[in-house]
Amino acid sequence: MQVEERNNKLITADEAATQLDLLRRDYGYGRGGAHEPDETHLRDYWRIIRRRLWVPMTVMILAVTLTTIYNLRLPSIYEGVTRIEIAGKDRVVNLKDIQLNLGGSEDPAYLATQLKILESPNIAYRVAKALELDRNRAFMADNKAPRPAGKLAISEDDANERAEMERLRDVINGLLGNVKFTPVRDTHLVDIRFRHTDTEMARKIADKWAEVFILNDTMDRRRANRQSADFLNINIAEYKLKLRNADEKLFNYTRDHKVVTFDSKENPVQSRLAALNQMLLNAEQDRKGSQAAYELSRSLKDPTTIPEIQKDTLVQEIGRRLSELRQNREKLLVEYTEEWPEVKTVNQQIAQLEGELRAAHQRILSTIENLYKSAAQKESGLRTAYKQQESVTLDQSQDSIMAKMLQAEVDTNRNMLNTLQARQAEVEVSAAALVTTNMFVRNYAPQPAIVAPNRMQNILLSLLLSLLGGVALVLFLDYINNKIDSVEDIDRYLRLPALGVIPVFEQPKARKALASGEESDSRELVTINNGNNGNNGSVILTQVESNSSIAESYRQLRTSLLLSSAGHAPRTLLVTSSQPAEGKTTTSVNTAISLAQTGASVLIVDADLRRPRVHKIFNLKNNVGLCNYLAGDCDLASLIQIAMPNLYVLPVGPLPPNPAELLGSSKMKIVVETLASNFDYVVIDSPPVSSFADSLILSSLVEGVIIVVRSGFTPREMAQRTKAHLQSVGAKILGVVINQIKLQPHDYYYYSSYYSRYYYSGGDSERDSAVGAD
Repeated sequence: MQVEERNNKLITADEAATQLDLLRRDYGYGRGGAHEPDETHLRDYWRIIRRRLWVPMTVMILAVTLTTIYNLRLPSIYEGVTRIEIAGKDRVVNLKDIQLNLGGSEDPAYLATQLKILESPNIAYRVAKALELDRNRAFMADNKAPRPAGKLAISEDDANERAEMERLRDVINGLLGNVKFTPVRDTHLVDIRFRHTDTEMARKIADKWAEVFILNDTMDRRRANRQSADFLNINIAEYKLKLRNADEKLFNYTRDHKVVTFDSKENPVQSRLAALNQMLLNAEQDRKGSQAAYELSRSLKDPTTIPEIQKDTLVQEIGRRLSELRQNREKLLVEYTEEWPEVKTVNQQIAQLEGELRAAHQRILSTIENLYKSAAQKESGLRTAYKQQESVTLDQSQDSIMAKMLQAEVDTNRNMLNTLQARQAEVEVSAAALVTTNMFVRNYAPQPAIVAPNRMQNILLSLLLSLLGGVALVLFLDYINNKIDSVEDIDRYLRLPALGVIPVFEQPKARKALASGEESDSRELVTINNGNNGNNGSVILTQVESNSSIAESYRQLRTSLLLSSAGHAPRTLLVTSSQPAEGKTTTSVNTAISLAQTGASVLIVDADLRRPRVHKIFNLKNNVGLCNYLAGDCDLASLIQIAMPNLYVLPVGPLPPNPAELLGSSKMKIVVETLASNFDYVVIDSPPVSSFADSLILSSLVEGVIIVVRSGFTPREMAQRTKAHLQSVGAKILGVVINQIKLQPHDYYYYSSYYSRYYYSGGDSERDSAVGAD
């Protein structure tokens, strides 16, 4: 009895203030709503991930398992390494009895070129021929030709070699796909790395690749030297002939046209032509600008929009004075009429200034037109002078220009001939001392090592990528989910306080408890039967004491309602939702039962005139009810039925054809006022806001409105529209009740439910022990 009295006892004002602070801090209760941060914190993402933690865990386990199996089935790959030195070409020059070695080239492009030659199909072909890889079973068994060799550089006159390379194309592709060339930083050294499942094959191919490259470089140098010598001989003979012909043309032209000199001194005629050309360009730009301004002034109907008029100081001054006079006129017209002497004087001044403004506009327009005509005349005169000077310049300088062109041709041919002859001498000298600068350094790694697959790295990488992919999938699922799932969604999207959180009713556990024969004096939960959907997981409380987490949630909801308004708790409550099947009727009934547990008299009014369900929950008659009173054919007190101690029900009665008209009548307001004066609390169950206007009508008659949303079912947009509709009619929204929420182990309410069960369990044990002691 003491426990029952403590649970049902009304709290004092000081206790209410203390609990109000705690609720505002922990649950977001209160009149002003929860504080909404402007930015998204990392903990918000962590809550999203924790809510669907099974998704990244499943992805990660599958990915790691498949990667591990795949890597264990892969064969080990060995890498043979050989190091060579690629130095620049040495140039040797003999000067009489002295031999100069000019050293190798430091051009970075040379090293890049040699690397391209190293990985060319021609080198791979020679390696395959040298080791007879097409007949080697160890190589062919592992040859998967991972990349194509591309177009083979084959001499057109060597059909046999071309056919042989085509036959070995798969072998060449296999070599190129498994070889890698790595330059050593800040040196001329290059590592040749070849990978194969056979250790001996990897080492042999790497060594042979270096030998073939060095031999190929020597042959290429000699072939290039011969080609250079042949090319130089042909070009020297050609430029000798060109030089002789150019000299003859220059001599004949100067003799026929009597050209004495054609030096490059400044020519006054050409200078004058250049000056006129610059002046013509400037005049043309000025004319285009003036023409644009002129055409703009003619095309615009409102001259005040012309930039020249807007920038004119006189126009600005007249405009300012006009503005002042018009303002003065408006002030005078407030007290006087148009016939007042001062008003007439101001009107005359305004008319005079408007005339001056029009004259200024006309003056500026005339100035724009004159500027355009002046610029056009100037451009025409300069164009005529330019054409005359151009003709004179062409006549006077044509002969000298042609002579200069012929002289330039002679100088070009002579310089080219001298360059070719010098290059020919260098080629002849360097041919005697032509040697390769590339050399085989050493067998860098005599014993090939296992380099692939890196099983641990692949597994760890798959672990990381699968974890990131799983997290990304969770965030994507949360992004496309537009349902309200948690208290954080209420704070973020509705900006209303969360009055209560009702967890999902675990039906199997309830059945198990009933089957075990537990007494009903501790807790009894009765499931609401929905004729359409069956059991939807909603329950009602039918006794004062309840040890379940759902009962504790409704006690928290009761406390929130009692502390939701300053001074006193709201006595008339309207419970509604956005759409059907969100649990508003269940919330109405359980809220009323929870209030009745405090000893207060509570009345449930079933105002859902389309689908009434309150009478079904309590197994009451529905032959007469609220509709009968609103229709004016019975007394209100005779319609109220007793559901349980301190709890009364006003059913709907016969369903009317016009529910909105009945609820909007003046008698409905009288009903609410009368019931509020006779009961401590009146809880009204209403239809969904999105379907009918009944809830909007009733919301203006009560002291507070409770919106019920179903976790994972109610869309955010629909809940926001419900809030907006209620606020548009001036309803006082107390907050939101989240119904049928699935609590996760990381949620606050999960621990609250757990501690509640633990507390009651411990209390029962202590009580049983005390009884046994007595």
